Amino acid sequence: MDQGAAEAGAAAAPMPAHDADGRFASDAGLQSTTAGASAADDQMPPVEEKRTADIFEGLDLDEGVKERLRAALETGELDLDTRGSKLGSKLGPTGARVLAGVLPSMTNLVTLDLANNNIGPEGASALAGALSSMRNLTTLHLGRNDIGPEEASALAGALSSMRNLTTLHLGRNDIGPEEASALAGALSSMQNLTTLDLEVNNIGPEGASALAGALSSMRNLTMLNLGQIDIGPEGAS
Repeated sequence: MDQGAAEAGAAAAPMPAHDADGRFASDAGLQSTTAGASAADDQMPPVEEKRTADIFEGLDLDEGVKERLRAALETGELDLDTRGSKLGSKLGPTGARVLAGVLPSMTNLVTLDLANNNIGPEGASALAGALSSMRNLTTLHLGRNDIGPEEASALAGALSSMRNLTTLHLGRNDIGPEEASALAGALSSMQNLTTLDLEVNNIGPEGASALAGALSSMRNLTMLNLGQIDIGPEGAS
């Protein structure tokens, strides 16, 4: 190719467009796109922060409770026992109902301690529905909650599906003979239990007799607390 043809070819080749600042237009567009993506990324909250806010932020619960709920997403352990803690107040029936709404979504929980919260029969009824789906729990504390005889039966129904439990505390809840019989039925399917606390309940001789049948097959049980359950001589035999 002669020099004239080469010069003609070079003159015919299109030159990239420049903007007012002398940059190639393609570079400017790329920088604009990158800047837009960065701005969008800055506006998007981290996935975990958004998920936490969606679950807990609007709940009608004490801030200390919500902080422990958030921590439990990481640790798998939720401790809301108010005895000697820094929690602002007890859950009561209303708080127990609110909590029951989020517990089934916390599938990582292995420990749940709700002792000393005065949840009462109403709160216990709400929790029974939630507990039936929490099959990864190994430790459950519900002592000192004034659950009452009627709702103790509802809890017994939930417990029957919680076969991974190793520790169960139900002391000081006004559990009567009929509820103890219902609980005995649940215990027969909870063969992993090593600790069972039923102290200070109104179980009586009839309830004690029902429990004895279930307890006789629980080979892994190493700690059993039946103090002050009004069993009398008949129940003790």
